[in-house]
Amino acid sequence: MKLKRFIAIVTGLLVIILMMNLILHHTPSKDGIRIAVIGPMSGKYAVNGQSFVQGIQLFQKHLSTNKSVPIVFETFDDQNNADKAHDIARQIAQQNRHVAVIGHHYSSCSIRAGQIYKQFGIPAISPASTNINVTRNNDWYFRTIFNDYLQSQFLAVYVKKVLKKKHVSIIHEDLEYGAYLGQVFEKECKRLGVKISFKQSIQVNNPQQDQILSTMIDQLPIQKSDGILFLAMHAREGVRLIQMLKDRQISIPVITPDAFASQSFQKGFDHLPAEQQQPGFYTNGIYVITPIIYDTASEQGQQFRNDYIQAFSKEPGWHAAFAYDTTKVLYEVLTRTIDINSRLPINEERQALRDALAQISSIDKSINGITGYNYFNGHGDCPKPVSVGVYKQGRIISAMNQLQAESANQVHSSKKINAISLDNQRLTQTRVVYTGMKINEISDINIRALLFSIDCYLWFRFKGDLNTEEIVFKNASVPFMIKKVKETITDDGAKYHLYHLKGRFKADFLPYKLSFGQHLLGLSFHHKSLNRNQLIYVVDMIGMEMNNQNALLAQLNTGNVINPSYGWMADQVQFFQSSSQESALGAPEYLDINSGLITYSQFNLGIRIKRSKFGLTQLNELFPGGFSIKLLIVSTIIIVFLTVIIRKQILFHSYSNTIWFIQTIVGFLMLLTCEIMLLNTLIEKTSMENVRLVKLFFDTLWWLLPAWCLNLSINRFIWNPLERKAHRKIPTVVKRFVAFIIFLLSIFGIIAFVFGERITGLLATSGVFAMIIGLAVQMNISNIFSGIALNIERPFRTGDWVKIGDFSEGQVLDISWRTTRMRSRDNSVRHVPNSIVSDNEITNYCFPHMDYENHFIIHIDPSHAPDRVKKIILDALLSVKEINNDPPPFVRFKGTTEFSTIYGVFYSSDQYAIKNQIEEIVWTRVFIHLKRANIHLAMRRHRIYMTNDVPIEEDETTLSNNLLKDIELFKPFSEVDRSFIIQRFRHHHYRPGHMIVRQGDDGESLFIIVEGVVSITINVENNKNVEVGRLGAENIFGEMALLTGEPRSANVISLTETHLLEISKDDIAPLIAAQPEISNLLGEILTQRKQMTNSILTNIDTNQKENTEIPKRVVSKILGYFGLSKSNT
Repeated sequence: MKLKRFIAIVTGLLVIILMMNLILHHTPSKDGIRIAVIGPMSGKYAVNGQSFVQGIQLFQKHLSTNKSVPIVFETFDDQNNADKAHDIARQIAQQNRHVAVIGHHYSSCSIRAGQIYKQFGIPAISPASTNINVTRNNDWYFRTIFNDYLQSQFLAVYVKKVLKKKHVSIIHEDLEYGAYLGQVFEKECKRLGVKISFKQSIQVNNPQQDQILSTMIDQLPIQKSDGILFLAMHAREGVRLIQMLKDRQISIPVITPDAFASQSFQKGFDHLPAEQQQPGFYTNGIYVITPIIYDTASEQGQQFRNDYIQAFSKEPGWHAAFAYDTTKVLYEVLTRTIDINSRLPINEERQALRDALAQISSIDKSINGITGYNYFNGHGDCPKPVSVGVYKQGRIISAMNQLQAESANQVHSSKKINAISLDNQRLTQTRVVYTGMKINEISDINIRALLFSIDCYLWFRFKGDLNTEEIVFKNASVPFMIKKVKETITDDGAKYHLYHLKGRFKADFLPYKLSFGQHLLGLSFHHKSLNRNQLIYVVDMIGMEMNNQNALLAQLNTGNVINPSYGWMADQVQFFQSSSQESALGAPEYLDINSGLITYSQFNLGIRIKRSKFGLTQLNELFPGGFSIKLLIVSTIIIVFLTVIIRKQILFHSYSNTIWFIQTIVGFLMLLTCEIMLLNTLIEKTSMENVRLVKLFFDTLWWLLPAWCLNLSINRFIWNPLERKAHRKIPTVVKRFVAFIIFLLSIFGIIAFVFGERITGLLATSGVFAMIIGLAVQMNISNIFSGIALNIERPFRTGDWVKIGDFSEGQVLDISWRTTRMRSRDNSVRHVPNSIVSDNEITNYCFPHMDYENHFIIHIDPSHAPDRVKKIILDALLSVKEINNDPPPFVRFKGTTEFSTIYGVFYSSDQYAIKNQIEEIVWTRVFIHLKRANIHLAMRRHRIYMTNDVPIEEDETTLSNNLLKDIELFKPFSEVDRSFIIQRFRHHHYRPGHMIVRQGDDGESLFIIVEGVVSITINVENNKNVEVGRLGAENIFGEMALLTGEPRSANVISLTETHLLEISKDDIAPLIAAQPEISNLLGEILTQRKQMTNSILTNIDTNQKENTEIPKRVVSKILGYFGLSKSNT
C-alpha cells in the first residue's frame, strides 16, 4: 500500500511539473526562422563582432517578455577578411536555410559577399559597412548606418564651417573604406576652399608599415596652426598612427571617421602603460564621426545603455546599438511577411522580405529605434544623422558644436541665412550645452496629489554667449527662481555656470509606461527662446560620473536623498535629452511653420520610485509580461487538480492538510496574477481613476480572503485536531468568537490601510465592548483558553502521573475545556480548573519518558566492609525485575555516624503507577540479601557483655538450615532431611560473567543462590541471547534437572561475585526413595514454578485443565527419574 501511494505521489508531481514546463517554456513545434549573423568573431577585430552579437542578444532579451516569432541567429566568422566573407556567403547560399543576413563589418567584406547575395536572392542588412558601393547596384543589400559619401562630405564641412580650418593633411589606407573616404573628403575640401597641405596612402599589409608611418609623420606640416589631420583608415592602422604621433609629442588636431568610434579602436591602447596610468592619454581631443553618442541619445538610447551595462558589465559601442536596430527592423518586417505556421519556399520568403524592406522608404513608414528612424532610400541607404564627438578620458562625448539637418518646424525664419547646404540637405550649426545635476534631497512626497520637492545643483558647460537662466521647467508646480552660485571660464574657453535649485514639482510628468505602484519623480526643462536647431542640452556624463547606474541608485537610496520614512525608494534613474514641441502662439517669425509648433531641446531627469516594502510593484517585476498569463494557467490547473483530489479523496488522503495548504498558496498566486494582469491592462486602456477603483477592490480582497483562509486553517489545523485528541467538540461560541476577532481585525485593516482612515475611535469603542464582555465571562473564558493552551502545548497526556502546584500527585484521567481530572493514589478524583493548571508549576513524572528515579538511605552496622555492603545491596537491586537495567542501579557510600555507616541506594523504573510497591520490593530484597550475607542493619542500641568473649555468631550449618526453610521447594522435607541435604552441599564461587549452566546441556543438579545475582537468558534466532530475568539470594535454579533430569532450559550467567550451593540427584535420591509420597508435593511445586517460568518466557497463560494435569505428569517424571513406581506413592 505504501509503495502504491509513493508511486501515485511521484506520478502526480511529475504530471504537474511536465505541464508547468510545457506551459512556461513552450516553444512552437515549427522550425525557427534562421538568420545569419556575420562579422569578425575572432582575431584582432573580435570586439566588433562580439558587439554585433551582444546587441542582438539584448534585442532577444527584450522580446522574451512578449509573444514572439521564433528566430534562430547563427553566427559566422569572416575575421574582416573579404575572401572569407565571400566563402561564407557561398556556404549560406548552398545551405539554403537562412532567410536573411545581418552583416558584414568591413565594407570590403560586404561588397564581396554582396555579389553572392545578389546572385542567390538573399536579403542582407549591414549595421556597420559605410562604403557607398555596398548598396549601389545591389537591390538585395541594405544598411542602417549612414554611408561614406555623406560622412566624408560632413567631415569636410565640419572642418571648414565649425573648426574654421584652412589647411588639411590626409592619410588614408589602400583599402576601399579608407581610399573612398579620402577621395570624397579631398574633393569636398577643395570645393569649400580648404587647402590640401599633405596627402599620403599607406598599405595595410605592408610589413614595413611602421617605418613608412614614421616617415609620413616627419613630413606632416605641423607648424600650421590652422591645419588639421584627417585619418581615413580602419581602427587597427589608426591605433598605430595615433600612438606614434603621441609618443613623438606631435601636437596637431586630428579628425577621424566612424571606424575610430569603434571599441576595437578604444581598446587598442589599453595595453600601453601611459594609457593605463592616464586614461585618454592617446585619444584626448580627437574629433570623431560617430553614429551615436549616448550623452545626446534619447530616452530609448539611455535605456539601451543601461540594459547593456547590466547585461554585459561594460559600456556599449555604436556597433551594438546599430546591430540592435538592424535586428529590430528585420524582426518587424519578418512578422509582417512570414507566417510561422504556414511557411513558404525559402526563395519566396526571401523575396517577400526584400520587397518589404524596400517599402520602408520614408520617415512616416520608418521603424523607430535607439539610433533614430530606420528607413531606406532608393539605394538601400538609411539617411541617419551624423554626429561629431570628441574623445575625453577614453570615452566619446559630444562636441560643443554640431551640424544637424533643418526641419520645417525647427527653423527660425530670420536665421536661415546661417544654413549650410550638404547633399540636398540644409544644415545648421547647433550649440551643445553640457548639463548636469547633483540631487541633494527629495522630500515632501505626496503621491495622492502627485507632488514632491527637490533640492539640487544644476550646471551648464558651453561655448559662446548664452543666458542659461532663461529656462522653462515643464513640471514645476509653482513658479520659482534659480540662484546662480558660480560662474567660471575653463582653459579651453568653455564657460561654466552653477545654480542652486529648490522647488516643488509635479510627479508622473513624462509619458512613461509605469506599472501600477510605480511613480516618476524628476524634472524637465528647455530653453525659453532657443529652439533645437540653435541649442541642444547634452547629459554631462563625465561631470556627473555616470559610469554606473547602480552606484547612482545606491547614492539616492542610502545617501538620505530620499528619506526612508516616506516609504519609497529609487528603482531607476535616467538623465536624457529629448524634444519638446510648443505652440508658436502666432509669433510672426514662425508664421511660415506649417504645424505651428516649435521644437525645443529638453533636458530630463527621471527617477522611477517604488515602495520600499515588498508589495505589488516588486511582484509585478517578478511576473513580467506574458509570464503572468502562463502562471495563471498553471495555477488554475493545479487548483482544479488538487480540488478533485480533496473532494473525491481518491489519492493522498493522508496528505490532505499538505494538499490544502498548497492549494491555498496557489490560490493566492492565481489571485495575484489576475490582479497584475488586470491592472496592467487597465493602465493602457482606461483612466487612472478606474484603475484605482479596481485596485481598491483587490486591496479589500487581500484583507478579507487571508482572514477567511486564516479562519479555515484554524479550524483545520487547531480545532479539528484538538477535538480528535480530546474526543469532544470545542464550544461553538469559542470558534465564532475567534472568527469574529479575525474578521474584525481584517475590517479594521481595510479601514486603516485601504481607505486611509483613522481607526482610533473604533478601537476605543471595541475596547470598551470587549472589556464588558470579558468581565462577564472572565472565568469561563480563562478556563476555556487555558484548556486550549493545554491541548496545544500538551504538558501532560491522559494517563500521565503529574503533580500540579500544591496538589498531591495523581494520574490524569481527562482534559476537558474547563477542567483537568486526576485520580490520586487513594483513588479519589480531583477536578482542577484549567486556569489553575496553567498558572501553577506542573511536574510530569511520565514525560519526556516513563522513567523516574528514586533513592533512599540505609544504615549498616559499621563492622562490615563498605565494598562488601555495596556489593550485597547492588545484588539485591539487580534481582528486582521492576527496576531498569539502563541506567543501572548503583550504591554510594555516604559517610558514617556515631552508630552506623550510611549508604545511598539509587535506582530508576518506568512503572510510576506502582512506585510504592516497587519501593517495598526493593526494601524486601535488600533486607533478604543483607540477612543472607550476615550483614546487620545498624540500630541505636547498647550491648552488655558478661564476659570478655565476643558474641557468638550463627554458624554456617544454622544459616544453611534457615536458608532451606525459606525455599519453598524444600519445605516438604523434614528438619532431619534438610540436615541430611546440608551436609552434602557443594560450594561454588563465580566471578562476574561466568556461564554457570548452558541452555540445552544435560544436568542433574540444583543451585541455591547464597550471595550475588545471576542473569537468566534464552537463545533466540540468529544465535542471540535475550535476558528474561534475574535471580538473587534465596533463589534457586535447575530444579527440573534435579528432579526430572530435563536438559537445562536457559543459560545462567553470574552478574556479580556469586556464591552458590549445589545439590545433585544422588544427594536427594535416598530421601525420595524413603518417602515416595513426597514426590506429590514436589510435583505441585515444580508445576507452579514451571508454569511461572513458561509464562515469563513465552507470555502464554495456562488454562485450568493444564493446571490439574501437569502436576500428575511431573510426579510421574520424578518417580520415573528416581526409579520408583506410582504404587510406591
